[in-house]
Amino acid sequence: MRGITVFREKWSALRGYILAAGITVPVLAGIFLTDAWTRLVDWWLTPAACIEGYLDSRGEPHPHPFRILVAGLVDDPGDAQHRHIMRSLERLYRDRPAAIGFEAVHDGTVACALRPLGGDFDAAMDAAAAGAERLLEETGADVVLWGRVVREDRELTLRLHHPRAAEPQRSDYTLEDSTLTLELDFASDLGALIVAKGVLAAETTSEEDGGFLVPRMREAVRLLQPLTASPPQGLSNRQLGDLYEAHGRAQSQLGLQSGAHQPLLESIALYELAAEAYDTAGERSEWGRTQNNLGNALWALGQRESGTARLEEAVRAYRLALEENTRDRVPLVWAQTQNNLGNALRTLGARESGTARLEEAVRAYRLALE
Repeated sequence: MRGITVFREKWSALRGYILAAGITVPVLAGIFLTDAWTRLVDWWLTPAACIEGYLDSRGEPHPHPFRILVAGLVDDPGDAQHRHIMRSLERLYRDRPAAIGFEAVHDGTVACALRPLGGDFDAAMDAAAAGAERLLEETGADVVLWGRVVREDRELTLRLHHPRAAEPQRSDYTLEDSTLTLELDFASDLGALIVAKGVLAAETTSEEDGGFLVPRMREAVRLLQPLTASPPQGLSNRQLGDLYEAHGRAQSQLGLQSGAHQPLLESIALYELAAEAYDTAGERSEWGRTQNNLGNALWALGQRESGTARLEEAVRAYRLALEENTRDRVPLVWAQTQNNLGNALRTLGARESGTARLEEAVRAYRLALE
């Protein structure tokens, strides 16, 4: 009798275990499958299909010369921290609508976030760079920005990726307590990318001819004009100098190749602004280079005008450049500037009575040849 009682007790316990397992296993399986399905959907949508959806939903081409795309953030439910970034950009660039545009990258209700899915965060963020590169290529944008929330309303880790970057720039940024907008270092990093694009746009090579340069320099001026009219916040004096100098070179090339006077006049004013910024920054070598470029613009304009005022200014600019970029420090640059000085003195001598200027030109040419 006792054996039957023990059997019944054990059977009752076993039946309880079986019943519990019957309930628990399907629940756990459902949770696992749901999570797995969610991860599968996320993997499918991020980033490839998400980018496709965004590209398909775009309207008219973006009107801004410099364009920033802001993707979603990891650990940002409700996109609250994403909105802090957008508000920061609006605060920085709302007065510059002709130059800088920015937009959130969303595909309907699916955030095109380039979000890493589990595992090592750094490895996942590096993998997401391929999606960022494709997004830049397909949209023609200049920067795509994405990252994660470190501390809500306090700190974000962001990646800033641009088309010429070997790898995304990564930094931690703090939000200001009162405004919940990103602090000045964020503006400085973005400003550096804006300046880099402007400098690249104005670069030329010796193989390029005038017929090709004119349309390209017009495009460079279209980018740089609104930026120099109202420079981005957070730029250092060195970066300001680079921005003004790049715009000056673009205007100078445009004036030289097209035959128009106005671009040369504008290049002179821009070189003067660049020289002032470099001087404030203590960048003496760049200051000397800008003085040489200023001399070139003045000489080109002086050749087209009657009188000698522009040519006299060109001579002064070249001599200032030679004082800074000396023969001992940069012999090739020094020789090129001596040659430029000789050109200006020769043109000036041809318009004056006497031979003093022409003799100075000969001395400058001889020094350049040594």
